[in-house]
Amino acid sequence: MVTVHKFKVEYKIPSALTWTRKIIAMIRHAIFVARLFAISSILTQTSRAENNHPAKAISDNEKGAQRVSVSAHISADIVRDYIKWIVDQTSWPTAGVPPIKTTSPEELGKMLLGPSSGLEEIIRPTALYSKNEHLIYLATTWKKDNVLDQSILVHELVHHLQVENHIQLECWGRYEAQAYELQIRWLRTQGVEDPYRLLRATRTAIDSLAECPQ
Repeated sequence: MVTVHKFKVEYKIPSALTWTRKIIAMIRHAIFVARLFAISSILTQTSRAENNHPAKAISDNEKGAQRVSVSAHISADIVRDYIKWIVDQTSWPTAGVPPIKTTSPEELGKMLLGPSSGLEEIIRPTALYSKNEHLIYLATTWKKDNVLDQSILVHELVHHLQVENHIQLECWGRYEAQAYELQIRWLRTQGVEDPYRLLRATRTAIDSLAECPQ
C-alpha cells in the first residue's frame, strides 16, 4: 500500500504595514545611494583641484593662526582613544589628535558641495575632514553622548589616519567604504545590533562605494 502525503500550501498576503515598511526602506536606500554618488562626483572634482593646486609656503605665524584646538565639546583623551581603537583595528601607525572645529550644518554643506551646488537643502553633512587643513569639522548639532555622533567622529578620524599615513586606494569610494566599515565595526562594539539601520544605510549601498568607476 502506498501512502500519499498531501501538503497544504498557504499563501500569506503581506499586510499594508509590511509593504509600507518595504517601500520606505527602498526609498531610504535610493536616497542614500543618490547622496553618495552626488558627493562622490563633487569630491572627486575637489580632490583633483586640490592635488593640482600649487603648494603654498606657510609661515609659522600663519600656521599658528590657522591652528584650531580640539572643540570644547570633545575631550582630547576621548579622541586619542578613538584613534587608538582605529590603529588596533588596522595596524596603521598612529597619528596625533587633529584640530576639531564645530560649525553649522549649513556651512558644512557649503564647504562640501559649494555655495551654488543646489544640493544644500538635500544634503546636510554632519561632519567632514579637510585633508588640506588636516582638520575635522563637526556640525554644531553634534552631541558627545550620542552613539551615532560618536561614530561619525570615528569615521572622520579614519579619514585623518588615511591621510596622515598616505593610504593609497584606487578611488574616493574605497576611502569612504573603509571609513564606513570601521564606523560600523565600532558601533557594534558599543552594543548597536544593527548599525546599518542606525546609519539609515544598507550594506549594498556602502559596498557599492568600493566599486570604482571604470
